[in-house]
Amino acid sequence: MRVFAAVLASVLGAGSAHSAELPCSQVRLVVPYAAGGATDVAARLVAQGLETALKKTFVVETRAGATGNVGTAAVVNSPADGCTLLVNAAVIATFPYSFSKLPYDPIKDLVPVGGIGITPTLVVTSNAKVTNIDGLIAWCREKPDGLTFSTAGSGLCSPSR
Repeated sequence: MRVFAAVLASVLGAGSAHSAELPCSQVRLVVPYAAGGATDVAARLVAQGLETALKKTFVVETRAGATGNVGTAAVVNSPADGCTLLVNAAVIATFPYSFSKLPYDPIKDLVPVGGIGITPTLVVTSNAKVTNIDGLIAWCREKPDGLTFSTAGSGLCSPSR
């Protein structure tokens, strides 16, 4: 959370940005994931600060679907005027390898302009008694059939790892 606060402070402290340079009265921040998730919450917090700093209205629009591809494609197909921004996760870098066909090229069609924050990627239930990655690996090896898990991307936990 400290990283998020530091990034937010640096974004808000950027006094050289002027809203007059944008040809729109409001800026859309498209979140290609469901409302209420970490990316959505982060986008809403950043939007509040950017409204104050840039004197523009920032609207967070959730466009979930297809692992983020629906919202991402909507941004790629929007005018390149700075009025529609994508708030995505690092997993987008894997999309050319994860999908056989995309309606856009994340490397050629998108340009990163800044970071917002980092979300935790490994969590276990509190009754698991695992407190670090070494404990998780050991626990995984103890289970002959592996562990049940959920992931935003692809992954595997099996006794062979």
